[in-house]
Amino acid sequence: MAMRKMRLKVLCIAGLLLVCGEWLTIRAWLGEWPTLEMQLMTAAWKGDTEEARALLNAGANPNAADHQPNGTALWIAAVSGHTETVKVLLDAGATPELRILGGSTALEAARTTGQTEVVKLLEQAGAKE
Repeated sequence: MAMRKMRLKVLCIAGLLLVCGEWLTIRAWLGEWPTLEMQLMTAAWKGDTEEARALLNAGANPNAADHQPNGTALWIAAVSGHTETVKVLLDAGATPELRILGGSTALEAARTTGQTEVVKLLEQAGAKE
């Protein structure tokens, strides 16, 4: 039963990432951005650390959450396993305790998806579940 519940969580997170990526692409295509924060979330999703750093230097808020699907750049980078991007976001002041709509923090999502390096990094930064 516990393994089935874990698989369901992983599938839900994988589905959310797919939706997130598609949602960002659709919004860009419709011309509903470019806000710095939406571009930051896209960079986090792709693991584009240099782009994330440039956007943060340009003033992007590392704690901004999109209303669809309510992910932060840190959560997106953490669940995707982009350790260097997570590091840049934390250095820029991203708050690891923020929860997305479904209720998980970046640490919980990284742990659920098996991103052990990201988990270590978030724990070293003082993240709590």
